[in-house]
Amino acid sequence: LWLNHLLVLYAFLIPIHNGAKSSLFFTMLALFLYRRDYWFYLKVAFSNRIVQAFLIFYALHAIGMLYTDNIDYGKDHMDKIKYLLFPLIFLSFLDIRFAARILIAFIFGMFIAEVFSYLIHYQVLPYEFSIGKYEIWETQPYSPAPFMAHSDHGVGISIVVGLCLYYLLNFKNEEKYKKIFAFIVLLTSLSNMSFIASRTGYLTLLSAIFIVILLTYRKNIKLLISSIFLVFVSCLSLYNFS
Repeated sequence: LWLNHLLVLYAFLIPIHNGAKSSLFFTMLALFLYRRDYWFYLKVAFSNRIVQAFLIFYALHAIGMLYTDNIDYGKDHMDKIKYLLFPLIFLSFLDIRFAARILIAFIFGMFIAEVFSYLIHYQVLPYEFSIGKYEIWETQPYSPAPFMAHSDHGVGISIVVGLCLYYLLNFKNEEKYKKIFAFIVLLTSLSNMSFIASRTGYLTLLSAIFIVILLTYRKNIKLLISSIFLVFVSCLSLYNFS
């Protein structure tokens, strides 16, 4: 129960504070180790195909460290993909009843990051802000992403857009206020992406929208083709006029 509550908090902190997120992960790892019976809990996570793919991907890169000539780059890359191992631990204790809370926590955290991005973009807040020697954020006018690298910020926006779009298209009977909130978050996220200089973010956004359309209209070929065409025209327009 504690691990699931901490996972909700972890999801909220992902877009906001890397140090706090890392500290929280080690707290969760300590609780995981304290629980013991590792194989009993891990075997469920091991059976997940996505986890298996992540582990194979990570293992291939670890083997590559044995023969690479560029050790420094290899270490940096291994540090970046270490997050592929986290689902193995998370799925070993995840209670499915917490799944919606985890997604909402991440969306809310990303929404706060976007609000600060807007405030910096419109020069309500400075591009650099520190308290004493502690740096809160340092960003650039062409890409005001205060809490993460602009590429990571762009990827975060893409995930939020994908989640909100899927919710709006597939959950027809939800309360109106929830759908209105999801629509507002969707619009603010897309608008925020327009002044974040992230090529990775744009590619991820396009992939997220395509996946949602495919999942939603895979049984209706006409809607699937027309939706893909609409996305293509929208992307072409954004490329020329954004």
